[in-house]
Amino acid sequence: MPKIPKFLNEHIYSAYPDHTCQMATVLPNGYAQITLRGSVMVFDQDRLAIRERGCGSTNDSLADGAKVTIFFRKIPLREEGLLPKSGVARFYGTAESHKSGAVYDEVWERLVQAEKDRDPDKTGYAVLINVERAEDFGGDPLPAAASWNTAGYFLPVRLNRRSSHATTMPAISPNRCASNDICLWLGRTPQISPP
Repeated sequence: MPKIPKFLNEHIYSAYPDHTCQMATVLPNGYAQITLRGSVMVFDQDRLAIRERGCGSTNDSLADGAKVTIFFRKIPLREEGLLPKSGVARFYGTAESHKSGAVYDEVWERLVQAEKDRDPDKTGYAVLINVERAEDFGGDPLPAAASWNTAGYFLPVRLNRRSSHATTMPAISPNRCASNDICLWLGRTPQISPP
């Protein structure tokens, strides 16, 4: 089963600059090295990709097979009900370097322009992250597909049978709609249709 939900593809690709992903690797001394990565993209539903152009400690810790964590947060996705736990998705996997070839070329072609502008001589290289686990902020697996938007509320309308007048009541949750009320769903339409 794919580990990266398709509904996150465009959100991750367009994360830079407002919702830039963070990448964590492990330094030789055991500490985590956390950096911002504007180049994170979904390569396919089992792999993320980045363009590595650095020459510091993160670069040194990206050897093939190295453990990598990508942290993505976009608060509007919480409000839309797509990532309801803090708008967070975490991806755990292993690095696979590509310094030439088809993967190298494809990652360069799909790279956001701002990242291409920082490496005009193409001195960097592609890194695939083979995702072993993808989870939300609470540690639960990410949903396989987007669900219907839950960012709305029910507004009960009580009808007066004698006068034909309607009275609106305070907004409530769906399970509080009484049998003698007509409840209207007031919310946004879903961003992505369910499968």
